[in-house]
Amino acid sequence: MYKTRKNVFALTLVALFSVTLQAQEESLLQIGADIMSRYIWRGVDLGGNSPSVQPYINYSFSTADSKHALKFGAWGAYTFSQTSNQEVDIFATYTFNEMVSLTVTDYFFPGLYNTKERSRYFNYDADSTCHLLEGIVSFNGTEKIPVTLLFAMNFYGNDARKMKEDGSQDSIFICL
Repeated sequence: MYKTRKNVFALTLVALFSVTLQAQEESLLQIGADIMSRYIWRGVDLGGNSPSVQPYINYSFSTADSKHALKFGAWGAYTFSQTSNQEVDIFATYTFNEMVSLTVTDYFFPGLYNTKERSRYFNYDADSTCHLLEGIVSFNGTEKIPVTLLFAMNFYGNDARKMKEDGSQDSIFICL
């Protein structure tokens, strides 16, 4: 119990200090952590009833005319529950004219696979990886068209369903 309180206190201190560094007008580095009451990923409770610490680091830069922008980053979710899931993501986003964005995200859930061993981060084998790659295209709206449209699709890795050659679907493992 004492160790848990000590860990919660240390992670709370880390989460309270977010840093944003602006090296020049066109680039920005952000480092920080958020504490959330629970770890919920797209509506699915992955953290049990435990709080979640979610550290992040982002680096973004754009051209002088702001027509082109790139952003790279990493994000994670760590909970205190023994039965919960963890997540580590990396992403890259290209934005054109602040209107259209293309993003590729590598979600990694370092859970246990059928071997009862922790999954390895650099395992990208389609049949055993705990990575999930997603592509996103979004229209970010304008002053005249104040609507955001987003299309996202998982295109590789540990998806909950996998198509068979005959067109039917077969359940595969889930690393969560």
